[in-house]
Amino acid sequence: QSALNDRKDRVAEYNLLMDVIDEKVSYIEDAATANEVVEWAKALDGHIWGSKAVSAQRIDEKAKELGLSIGKEKKYRDAV
Repeated sequence: QSALNDRKDRVAEYNLLMDVIDEKVSYIEDAATANEVVEWAKALDGHIWGSKAVSAQRIDEKAKELGLSIGKEKKYRDAV
C-alpha cells in the first residue's frame, strides 16, 4: 500500500511539473524566449522520469511552429 501511495504522489508531482513546463513553453514567442526556456529546463533539478525529454520535445515543437531554427552554437535563432 505504501508503494502505491508513493507512486501516486510521484505521478502527482510529475503532472504538476508538466503543467509548469507547458506554461513555460507557452511563453515562447521568438528565439530569445525559446533559448531562455531551454536554459531553464536544463538547469531544473527536479526533473521526474522523462520530463526532461518531454520538455525538449515541446520546446522544439513550439520553435518549429514559430519557424525558428537551430544554429551551429545549438541555440535557436529567428527565421530569416
